[in-house]
Amino acid sequence: MNYSNLTTGARGQALTFDGNNDYLNVNHNDSLILGMSVVTISAWAKPLTSGYGMILLKYGSSTGYAYYGGCGSGVEQALFIDGTRVDSNTYLTQNAWNHVVVVYNQTHAIFYLNGVFDGSPALAKGNVDYTTADLRIGINEAGTEPFNGLIDEVMVFNRTLSSTEILALYNSKVNKFNTSAMSLPGGQHNYTVYAIDEYGNSNNSGWRNFTIDSTPPTITFESPTPNNASSTTSPVTIVANISDVSNTSSWIDFDRTLVGYWAMDYYNATVIYDNSTYKNNGTFTGELIIVI
Repeated sequence: MNYSNLTTGARGQALTFDGNNDYLNVNHNDSLILGMSVVTISAWAKPLTSGYGMILLKYGSSTGYAYYGGCGSGVEQALFIDGTRVDSNTYLTQNAWNHVVVVYNQTHAIFYLNGVFDGSPALAKGNVDYTTADLRIGINEAGTEPFNGLIDEVMVFNRTLSSTEILALYNSKVNKFNTSAMSLPGGQHNYTVYAIDEYGNSNNSGWRNFTIDSTPPTITFESPTPNNASSTTSPVTIVANISDVSNTSSWIDFDRTLVGYWAMDYYNATVIYDNSTYKNNGTFTGELIIVI
């Protein structure tokens, strides 16, 4: 498996997985799990066969997190936290792009499919247990349960995203979205708003505290968003307007809580680059498939 597995995706390019032994391997980094009390996982997935497969996991010896997607075989979206599994309500659609998100908040797993709420089963596991296992996209830790299809725009946040943020990830297009951070501690807080359209044109606002590509989505702010480098009091509300001629996704990275973002658009002969600030790049692993 290498960059020849890249093809047209939901946003720019996607990575094709053969359902056999293809996967993207991200070496262990504490940023992906250490002290993780909550987690949000987001991806675009296009299964090419019925059944299910691994979208992403950082899991070893019943510790960590694992996230499946399926369009049959009794698996819809499924999340494992430290050995306990819960499922969403709805199967993914075969041969179509599905935007899948799960939010773990210590008591429940909250699933979304194409921007729509899809169940919140109880999952009271507390903090995610630490593991030094590598993060994998497309296969599990044992080299089984491979994903057969395309995966794009994989993100891991060590915070809970709101339903408004998840809808913006799915499609903000000409859209306004906001997120609120309550009871922030003293000191400087940083955030970046990102947007990428279905053709792979991306943009970000740059780092701001209490910024852009060829024909990219535009990002503007309106009141009551604090001015850049200003001082304010909590609670803080950020209102960002995203505008583009095509479907777009957008999100806010508060205080570097986006710990992994594999857009499948930036790569070399051996790796997919992680676009988060942590640079947890993924290595191509498996057989080569030439995508025509």
